[in-house]
Amino acid sequence: MGNLIAWINRDFGVGPDDRVLFLAAMGFDLSVYDVFGLLAAGGSVRVVAQSERARPERLLALLLAEPITFWDSGPPPPCSSSPRSSPRCRRPARAPSAGSS
Repeated sequence: MGNLIAWINRDFGVGPDDRVLFLAAMGFDLSVYDVFGLLAAGGSVRVVAQSERARPERLLALLLAEPITFWDSGPPPPCSSSPRSSPRCRRPARAPSAGSS
């Protein structure tokens, strides 16, 4: 797990200025990175209340009002119909392949 966290944080440039919008249930595999990955990088975790998770308009309001820089799900509901609907909806960068320069 430590290698996975180090790889994601390094390749995606996750650091102290990042904040994840935590949506996953604690038993879901993505929750491990959401909590420990961001904290290991010095970032912060914004926990979404159970009552807010099923309300896309509330999630969009959180994205626009708070300094959320990381959303670890696929795809984020407010961005799934139109990634351009919010300036914060962006696709993660991909790591270069072994043969690229």
